[in-house]
This record gives sequence, C-alpha cells and structure tokens, in this order.
Amino acid sequence: AAADEVVLIANQSDLVALTTTTNPADMAKNYRLTADIDVSDIWFNTPIGANAGGVFTGTFDGNGYAIVGIAGGAEGNDYGLFKEIGVGGIVKNLEIQIREGRNLCANRMGAVASVNKGTISNIVVSGEIWCTVNNAGGIAWDNHGVIENVVMLAKINHDYTAANALGAIVWYQQETAVIRNCFVDSTTTGLTSLTR
Repeated sequence: AAADEVVLIANQSDLVALTTTTNPADMAKNYRLTADIDVSDIWFNTPIGANAGGVFTGTFDGNGYAIVGIAGGAEGNDYGLFKEIGVGGIVKNLEIQIREGRNLCANRMGAVASVNKGTISNIVVSGEIWCTVNNAGGIAWDNHGVIENVVMLAKINHDYTAANALGAIVWYQQETAVIRNCFVDSTTTGLTSLTR
C-alpha cells in the first residue's frame, strides 16, 4: 500500500477495529472519518495503539465529524482516544463528545491522548472527564508536541484533593511543547489554567 493511502472510517466497527488491532504497521497509516460515529452503546476501553505498540505516528483526520458518546478508562492509566501520539503523528479536525457522568475515568489521561509528541489540531471536546487517581489533562496528560486550535467545553472532575491535579488542556507541559490558540470554557470545565 502507498504511504499516502487513506483508510476510511465510516462506522463504529471500523473505529473499534483500529483500537483493537495488534499490527504496529497500522499505527503509521492515515485515517479519515466519513461520518459521525456513535459509540454510546459500548464501553470504549482500549485507546488506539494500546494493542499495537502504543505509539500512533500516522494521521487521523476527523474530517469535521464527531465521535459521540465515548466512555472508558475504567480506573486505569494512560487513557485517551489514543494512548500516545508519537513524533510526526497528527490528530485533527475532530469533535469528541464524552458521555456525561463518571464515564471517562482514568489516571494520566486526556480526551485525545495520554501522551502527545505529535500534533493535535482543530479539536472540540465536550461532556465530562473524571480523573480517578492523581492527574489528568483535558486534551492530553503529557504534552511534548503541539496542541493548537482546540475548544475545551468538557467538565473536568477528580477524586483527588491536590489543587494541581488537573489542567484544562494538559497536565504536564514539556518545555519545548507548544499550546496555541486554545479556548477553555472555564464555566463548564471548572478550570481557568490551560496547564496544572
């Protein structure tokens, strides 16, 4: 297959297949949504990459569509739609609608990825995120890369008492990392700081 070939994701089964693949080569491919995808009837508990080496270095283009009703994490660690976006990896043009209530729960988590070393661009997140142990970020837990043009509307809650447990965009921002042109609705998130 050509390196620039695009794999289309049209429905829930296509998306689940990407989360459950054990082939590391799938993590370097380019994907594009062709419709809104409703996952509200399943427990979306495996981040993309978790079974295939962990690091996504391809492109995931939401194409302006939404993943609706996502829930998962289950008190675990390193949770997000992706486990880790690696250097060169891109996730863009996507809306993530999280189920309200204690439905996206984990430690070291973010709605898009636990760790970002690539680029997260043009993302809207709504719903509710729960941090169950000690820290989480709205978009990513640990940012080494670029996060830009993000709208964070999700409530961010935690079971931990430390004041620095949460960041509206990321929990930990590496010195060389970039956050730009991001909007946080402090009324819904409960947070005013982009980082912890």
